Amino acid sequence: MAAGNLAVDPVMQLATIGVSGVGAQWVAWRQRVPAIVLMLGIGLLAGSMLGVLDPKAVLGDLMTPIISIAVAVILFEGDLILNFHQPRGASQGVTRLVLVWAPLGWITSALALHYVAASVGRFRHGRHLGYQFWMRNQTTDYYRRHLLLHEFVHCFM
Repeated sequence: MAAGNLAVDPVMQLATIGVSGVGAQWVAWRQRVPAIVLMLGIGLLAGSMLGVLDPKAVLGDLMTPIISIAVAVILFEGDLILNFHQPRGASQGVTRLVLVWAPLGWITSALALHYVAASVGRFRHGRHLGYQFWMRNQTTDYYRRHLLLHEFVHCFM
């Protein structure tokens, strides 16, 4: 196997995923940080940023069920370490989340929607911009399907 062919060999990709996961767990244990933070960082770096790993190519149709099981295990493991006897430590974080970050998220989402809608402009039935399209609900199913197909074709022509 050539040096740059990690993306071709599924066995090497699975081994790399396993070694990366165990390594992230060990480093997280040594540094006393949540392992999910390091695993997320390694996954983004190796998959999306560098393109070294392609789990969809290795796992195929099993990727979605495997991710679902992994999320369930992570949530179960997180539930096991919850401490219900000391909720006072979380009150400051929850207060900050509710009073600062939730309104900030709402405001930034509203602004983003406002400017995206302004860039699209007014439209009577349907409108496309690049590979995205918007359409108003139509009175009949026939016209709704026709408009959907019409705007979809515009996105790729």
